[in-house]
Amino acid sequence: MTNAIKRFNAVSMPALACALVLTAGLSPESAAAQDVDQEREITEDAGAPITVTGSRIKRDPNATAPLPISTLTNADFQNFGTTDVTAALRQIPALISSGTVADSLERGAGGVGQATLNLRQLGANRTLVVIDGWRHVSGVAGSQTVDVATIPRLLIEQVEVLTGGASAVYGADAVTGVVNYKLKRDYEGIMIDSQMGISSRGDGRSYRIEGIVGQNFAGGRGNVTLAAGYTQDDEILMGDREFTRDNGRGNNSTTYANPLRRFQRGDINAATMPNFANRFRLGGPGPGNTRFPSGPLIPTPAQVATLFPGGITAAEQALVDRAANSSAFVIGADPRFAISSNRGLIFRNDFDFFTADTNSNGIPDCNESYIGRTGLGGGGCLVTNDDGTVRPFRDGIISTGANQFGGDGAVERTNETSLIPESERIYANLRANFEFSPAAQIWVDAKYVRTNTLSRNNYNTFYDSLFIAPDNPFIPEVLRADAADAGGLRVSRDFLDLGPGISTAKRDTYRIVAGIEGEITSNLKYELVGNYGRTDNENTFSNSVRYDRLFAAIDVVTDPRTGQPACRSTVNPAAPPHPGSEFFPVIAPGFFTFRPGDGQCAPVNLFRGVNSVSQAGVDFITTPTTNRFRLEQTVVTGLLSGDTSGFFNLPGGAVGFLVGAEYRKEKSSSRFDDLILGILPANSPAGPAGTFIGDVSPNQQLVFDAATRQFNAGGSFDVREAFAEINLPVLKDMPFFYELSFGAAGRYADYSTVGGNFTWNVNGVWAPIPDIRFRGTYARAIRAPNIAELFDPQQGATFRPNDPCSQSNIDRLLASNDPTAQNRLNNCRADGIPVGYEDPLTARFSGTSGGNPNLQEETATTFTIGTVVQPRFVPGLSFSADYYSIKIDDAIQAVTAQDIVDTCYDLPTFPNDFCGLFTRNRTAGSATFLGLNFLRQTQINFAQLETRGIDFQANYGFDIGKNNFNLRVAGNWTERLDRFFDPVDTTLVNPGLRELGAPEWSGFGSATWNRGAFTLSYGVQYIESTALASVIQIERIDTEFGPAGFAKDYWIHNLSFNLDATDRMTFYGGINNLTDEEPYLSSSAYPVSGIGRSFFLGVTTRF
Repeated sequence: MTNAIKRFNAVSMPALACALVLTAGLSPESAAAQDVDQEREITEDAGAPITVTGSRIKRDPNATAPLPISTLTNADFQNFGTTDVTAALRQIPALISSGTVADSLERGAGGVGQATLNLRQLGANRTLVVIDGWRHVSGVAGSQTVDVATIPRLLIEQVEVLTGGASAVYGADAVTGVVNYKLKRDYEGIMIDSQMGISSRGDGRSYRIEGIVGQNFAGGRGNVTLAAGYTQDDEILMGDREFTRDNGRGNNSTTYANPLRRFQRGDINAATMPNFANRFRLGGPGPGNTRFPSGPLIPTPAQVATLFPGGITAAEQALVDRAANSSAFVIGADPRFAISSNRGLIFRNDFDFFTADTNSNGIPDCNESYIGRTGLGGGGCLVTNDDGTVRPFRDGIISTGANQFGGDGAVERTNETSLIPESERIYANLRANFEFSPAAQIWVDAKYVRTNTLSRNNYNTFYDSLFIAPDNPFIPEVLRADAADAGGLRVSRDFLDLGPGISTAKRDTYRIVAGIEGEITSNLKYELVGNYGRTDNENTFSNSVRYDRLFAAIDVVTDPRTGQPACRSTVNPAAPPHPGSEFFPVIAPGFFTFRPGDGQCAPVNLFRGVNSVSQAGVDFITTPTTNRFRLEQTVVTGLLSGDTSGFFNLPGGAVGFLVGAEYRKEKSSSRFDDLILGILPANSPAGPAGTFIGDVSPNQQLVFDAATRQFNAGGSFDVREAFAEINLPVLKDMPFFYELSFGAAGRYADYSTVGGNFTWNVNGVWAPIPDIRFRGTYARAIRAPNIAELFDPQQGATFRPNDPCSQSNIDRLLASNDPTAQNRLNNCRADGIPVGYEDPLTARFSGTSGGNPNLQEETATTFTIGTVVQPRFVPGLSFSADYYSIKIDDAIQAVTAQDIVDTCYDLPTFPNDFCGLFTRNRTAGSATFLGLNFLRQTQINFAQLETRGIDFQANYGFDIGKNNFNLRVAGNWTERLDRFFDPVDTTLVNPGLRELGAPEWSGFGSATWNRGAFTLSYGVQYIESTALASVIQIERIDTEFGPAGFAKDYWIHNLSFNLDATDRMTFYGGINNLTDEEPYLSSSAYPVSGIGRSFFLGVTTRF
């Protein structure tokens, strides 16, 4: 795959265009750009009954569906020009939160290179995806979430998006709606479609070639259609875009305090600010974290009155006002964790201050950095240079004692990290059918898809204060005296030099659906369908860190035989091992994956800047690890459908009905690499091969992070269902009742896990005149817990909640008269947390998270009511608007780590059940004494989700002479998107509307002009401003972030053309993101892909 990419990267735009012209002689006709009325079903035979998504009963093609349906056709996907049709589907406002292949590193519910659909921002696991009405096997381990990138694009006729509960028709998971991919049937001929694309920066190349061959036989009673295709999307790195280069994205999931509340370098002018200059200085009168001219918090007005009773100057007052009027937090570019460094932040082993003046400027190095003097208690004030020298740590724009923007801290993102993953998709799909007689027609749909994806991230493990022995020959000369005096050095380092960190995924998707159908009588039909699907997923990470080897590699001495640096374990195999990672993360010492003295160990120098580790060191320390996942689905469905026209008719026509039964089984299994499982390899000095590391050491894995244990996972469940549906056309073609019909559906499902459930819906359509129709539906839907939610064992996880017992948090609650404040104060004291305590943690800690076999189903109540207007006096105009309401009860949710620790101390009873879910470090003298150090999380039925809003659509097609025009708009207004996640007060609302990814207003509009063989289309997507980052809670945005917490409104413009050069050849192309909009400051993929402006050109040929 990589070689293919390199070859393709050499293709220029002129060569790209020439290639397309040449392939035109081999390739399809495109359906010319169509004017799509999203409220009408499009059929090959306008007079034939059709099946509308949301019902299995065939209906009059001119009837209005009782549920709102949005439709995009193959022509829409062609006009959009991306290799992944999900990017086009995301124009539908209800699907705006879906994830594409290109942005799968940040968005979506699947893995890298997978595309998933998410209706109404309520989760991909609540959106059911079907192919021609039949289920599709999941692509995401442990869930029922479909990887829609595996659906062959060329075979797609159209995609119908139904919003609203449909469990009664399709079964569980259709809580927020159904997305139905309708594929081509009975295709005859040969079609080839070729497309290439490139970004305006010359990268991000993509190409796609697909072919379809179909042939009728036996006088049209049978058809065989074979489709195959290949798609390639190139990788783009963070360093390839100016807005992501050099850690250019803002902090997204981490809160950074506003630097305007602190003194920054140069703020204090001794001439105009004598009071501040005297106090905030080295040797000043205040506590240690104020004895520096930059970095300390600017005093509040109340503190000014206490500290400076004689008053302050106007210049000083200006700084006080700046701090008082600034927001509490900010989102900014180049965020860095200041008490570590990718270069290595150096401490003395005794954490005292260095005496060195490495830059010979007459100032002790630790007096040149606020972070160096105060971070982790002070003393970490040096970093390494690429040439092996050291220099003082450079403060950036200081946010807190641990975070800053710029400077020498550890970056959040690197230039060598993937922005867009590399993706390759290969498929073959066979569709065949044969009619023996009207009583028996057989059909089959079989496909195989191989997906290969590649992404990289060289950010690979982190350690606070690794020990460097004083006899290490790599210690810079200028620090040798300090090392000898302190008994060694300590290095806090976030590694970027342990290999490229390449993650590859190989996914194989198999699916075969076969059925037999026919007429029993002219009014009664049957259908029996079998459906089997399987997804195999193999994920490999290239550079998993074997920590015992890392510790051995940095424990270096001079080999007395050669005079060269060598691993201590090589020179003296009997020597005690390196002490391991003693602070964070805690990893016990030992030799587990190699034998001391076997000659493997490669000495590593940590004193040569960001790229210190040699390739020999990387090869010794890291190794590939591979995890494998399998998902299987088996479904057998039987249907009887018909109508009563042979013996009974209502005034509006015959009653339509359907009854059926279904059996479904879902299986999932996960198998992790032995090193991740902590299984000792052969020849390990720690024990026999196959021994669990936890039996011989406190560690739980053999690779980083050793504190958390991983288990193989899996499980299965099955469900037996019976269902029925009825359509009652009560009146038709009568005054004030041009149409009046009602429908209902019901389904009983008996799960092996949650037992029996009944879902149902009722719906109706009333058209007083042909020009206007009213429709509505009321439904009860369910989602049964998936395999991961039920059966996953407690797996290793990491957490970082704010400590509720920090004095600053208690003071904040008391000051705001929070009703839980006194409980928290009393309970924290009862737990031994002293007055003045502040959270000592500098990073995350370990714990477990897993499934819960006692989960029950989620239940949803959905309601829609709307109207469709198609005025006869304005031919070509249609308009629809629908109000929707979805309320999900007993939603399956893991109680957040923050809620667990908060609730422990906020309840009147202490200790309570929540207190048993976490522990604290009770080791006196530890740097993290009393800090949280373990937490257990699980899934429970306690949450509630609720959303309401209005969808609206309009379409107007008209002609002026030989010119054909079409105008279309689809929009959404969301009234609320509320979440109730508090495990104690289940009425406490956590609003989600206008948080990241959930705009209040969104929409898409298009204008199309056609004249003869040429069509030009313009599209624009509107996304209203939302919160800038996921860390921002909308209910607190005004007080915590202010106006800067909101992103701007986005208008994303696209332009495309379509030219029918001959009746066999069509050229198409376009420009996406015409104005080259960039993602939010905190994001690399929202609300636009990081690829930027891009061009595409394609040709379709038919024989």
